[in-house]
Amino acid sequence: MPACTGLSLGPGVAPVNALQQVQIPRGELVEAYEFNVPLNVVALRGSVPAQWLEEYKDVITKFGGMTVHQRGQLEDIYRELSSSDKKGKTTRTADAVTLGDAYLEPAIRAGLLQPIQDAEHYRWWDALFPRWRQLVKRNAAGQLDRHGAVWGAPYRWGCTLVAYNNDKLVKWGGVPITDWSDLLQPRLKGKIAFMDSPREFVGVALKTLGLPFNARARDLAAHGLTVEDVRRRIEQLREQVRLFSNQEHTRAVTAGDAWAVVGWSGDLIPLASRSTAVHLVAPQSGTSLWADLWVVPKGACGGSAGQGPSPTLPLWLEFGLQPMRALSTRGLDRGTSPLLLPGGPTVVDGAKQGRPQADVNITVAPGVLPDAAILEGSEFLLPLDDETKQMYNDLLRDM
Repeated sequence: MPACTGLSLGPGVAPVNALQQVQIPRGELVEAYEFNVPLNVVALRGSVPAQWLEEYKDVITKFGGMTVHQRGQLEDIYRELSSSDKKGKTTRTADAVTLGDAYLEPAIRAGLLQPIQDAEHYRWWDALFPRWRQLVKRNAAGQLDRHGAVWGAPYRWGCTLVAYNNDKLVKWGGVPITDWSDLLQPRLKGKIAFMDSPREFVGVALKTLGLPFNARARDLAAHGLTVEDVRRRIEQLREQVRLFSNQEHTRAVTAGDAWAVVGWSGDLIPLASRSTAVHLVAPQSGTSLWADLWVVPKGACGGSAGQGPSPTLPLWLEFGLQPMRALSTRGLDRGTSPLLLPGGPTVVDGAKQGRPQADVNITVAPGVLPDAAILEGSEFLLPLDDETKQMYNDLLRDM
């Protein structure tokens, strides 16, 4: 089957017209069948630009309809997917919902999702760099599997950053923060606010030891380290932290109770924009990445005979991955396009990965995103094996 945006038709779903070119308001041409069927989406509030929805609805009005329900937190969407009560029905039966990449493994393992059918036959898949393909191809247990099915389509990403009050840090004899190891300087003892994420906290400790965020228990020996070395580093880093919170961490810097904060880009960029004293840093050795994905609930019923997602779903997935969408979301404050994340490794699980087939040559102004070299060295937080999970549990037990 050739790569296309044209939609496969199931029994009982006949197009009013054949495949046709549709011009959206900015002049781009997309391909679509004309259907009298809706697309029902549950999105994380604020994660989809209003302009996208307006432009997409202008296109889809001729071929069907679109309904967007919004939820305030990713946890809300996951909880509704997991529930059996009436309140969660809209989410469980939607054609697509937002889910963070960290939720992908447990959602697949719990049987809450279904793969995106024929994903690799569509143009949106061709546009993705290898690191994106690695992230969303999983087996039935939710583990990475380059031969697995495609379980998600990314539409925005961000990263973990460090913000710090340069005036206070330098005034009291500290040094500017450029990498993770700078968080260990004596002047920051008890002066760091940290987001509430044990996985990120251990990952930062690993980075200060020269390891990647995704280092496994079995990798320590190859770097001349033991679990006890990691434990001591975690204890050292813990002494630097004043508080763990996903709400109070930025306020602590504003109030002067903390001089530095580790958090997600969407939280820290607004903080830095409000004060010239607050400097924003993407650590030079690389940082952790996060992504929001479109996934298909197990109970999606917008397709033929009430089975599977709406036939218009591929059109929506491609719409969000077109270069024009990337041009309108080039900053990290609200997440940015997957097309703007450098490709990452060219070899995944021993197999050489090619570059995207689609034309994704988009120029980004300096300062809009972290340097490409930093992003190339950055990582999505991937599922942990059982041995490494146990190591994490042991390390965090007494923290």
